[in-house]
Amino acid sequence: MALNKCRSCGNMISDSARRCPQCGAYLWTGGRIGCAIIFIIIIVPIIYNCFDNIFNSHTVDKTTVSINPSEAPSPSSTINPYTFNGYTLNYQEQKVIKDILISEFYDYMDGKQTSVSPQIFNVNAINVTSDKLQSDYERNEVAGDQKYRGKTLFISGVVTSIDRSIGENYFISLQGGSNMFMGPHAKMADGYVNYLANLQKGQTVHLVCQGNGMLIGSASLNGCVPANIFIENHLDTWVSNITDQFSKGDKDAQKVVIVSVALASILPNSSDCFGTDKDKFNKCINEIGNEKKIGKADIMVAAEKLKLDLDKIKDSSSPEKGNKTEKDSSSSKIRINSTKGKVLSNIKYTFDYGDTVKLKNGTFERGTINNGIRSDDYRCVTLNDFSLGDLNNDGVEDAAVILEAYYGGNGGGIEEFLFTVINREGKFQHKGVSVKLDDRVLNSIIIKNGIITIDMTGYRPEDAMCCPTLRQIARYQLIGDNLTRLK
Repeated sequence: MALNKCRSCGNMISDSARRCPQCGAYLWTGGRIGCAIIFIIIIVPIIYNCFDNIFNSHTVDKTTVSINPSEAPSPSSTINPYTFNGYTLNYQEQKVIKDILISEFYDYMDGKQTSVSPQIFNVNAINVTSDKLQSDYERNEVAGDQKYRGKTLFISGVVTSIDRSIGENYFISLQGGSNMFMGPHAKMADGYVNYLANLQKGQTVHLVCQGNGMLIGSASLNGCVPANIFIENHLDTWVSNITDQFSKGDKDAQKVVIVSVALASILPNSSDCFGTDKDKFNKCINEIGNEKKIGKADIMVAAEKLKLDLDKIKDSSSPEKGNKTEKDSSSSKIRINSTKGKVLSNIKYTFDYGDTVKLKNGTFERGTINNGIRSDDYRCVTLNDFSLGDLNNDGVEDAAVILEAYYGGNGGGIEEFLFTVINREGKFQHKGVSVKLDDRVLNSIIIKNGIITIDMTGYRPEDAMCCPTLRQIARYQLIGDNLTRLK
């Protein structure tokens, strides 16, 4: 009879004893522990797969993911996707609108606010991590079934193993829950052997699966497909849906299409948005995020292509958000066409970085445009708006002028600048350093008691690039040759 040391009290006892006669502690031998580990690692998966195969034969089809279409109208079969008011998007514009819709879809699945109606995506699904799925089932299997079983799930998690059960049934084990051996099992739909062959342990995956209950302590997922494949298979449907909503006058859908067309016009031809790299979506979204804001001229050109009245689209927002009204836009045109407006439209202006331009009928243009492609040295400056009033206390009417400047080639951008123009013996002359108005849309500008007040609209994080909603007021005063912003 062999003797072992009790791990609790240290006394030597028989290796066949289950409890220490001295302290009463239960004893577990290495052989038993080894058998337990072998059971968990080898036997449990085999049992799981046998039960899983039997269970699945009475539930859903393993090769498909059920999507509930009841929340969105089916687009008309006569709709031509990518065609809006008779204008068909070109290759670049189609690429951009697809990437924008993918970005909007991920925001929708993350519970974030989207620029389009969720009905466009025609998906009734739950976004959940593998850890939360497993933890919810461990807490209460019945509640877990009510929440997840038979539902379409967008699941993300870390791979712990890639396995094959009996036959040609492949599945992924994911991290999750309190037991390292009992995380969720995701059984793949047919046709994804190459996808599985390229996975590695520790890699994060994003899948679309059918919730399939809990088997032998693990949350079960069925008919899984990679999320990017699911998205690619649904993109044309989403474009058809947004085309349908656009044609019905949905303002949000119209804004997204306008932004897509405008973005495609300012992105360089080398943009990742137009490439075929497998990671092009992430690169494209990063590029769009780093892109200078779309200028009003780009938005106006896009709206003209799409035969849309931009003022009516903007007026769909509430007035307190600071969007221009049709009356405001008209009064600006009247001022520019007035006698003094025509004078201000034909004088020299010097920017803060030293570049001097002379407007002719409110416009300065340099460089070339061939077949819609602007040269790298292209520059266009236009008079946007102005206000009259005394700026230097001499009793004579001066002017505060807003110029809009487009610079660079197709990857360039638009900026707005504030200038002060002094009236000397009846002649207007720019004086002082110009001030750049970053990422703002001008609503109005007035001069009162020597103070320039500018009503602008800036961008909230969730705003579409065509339509900012953050109302802002800025006040400036000409002190010597400097324009000083007042607190």
